[in-house]
Amino acid sequence: MATCFPDGVGKKDKLVVIGTPIADLAMAITKPQGVKPPSDDAKPKEVPLQEETKHQKILEKGLPDGAEVGNSMDTLPFPEAGLKGILSHMGKPIRLTFKVFTCYSVYCTC
Repeated sequence: MATCFPDGVGKKDKLVVIGTPIADLAMAITKPQGVKPPSDDAKPKEVPLQEETKHQKILEKGLPDGAEVGNSMDTLPFPEAGLKGILSHMGKPIRLTFKVFTCYSVYCTC
């Protein structure tokens, strides 16, 4: 027969038993009264990207000078001179350059 007491507990040993009163257990089992389910009105309305103010400012400026036409179905290598015709978040022209990373280390996992 298995018990939850460890070996060596005798008649003169004192145990502290911690429990929850039955009234508290009954309160945990019953459903609370007067609680409303969350309403659907609390969700913020999603605004399309084209209608956001930051995106609207960019669209109003139009295409930057020297912007290149992209094709998502075409796989071309990155241009040697970098991508041109890109504006920063401040609206100033920037150029993105890419550097080839070659690792000759024995410990590298790339």
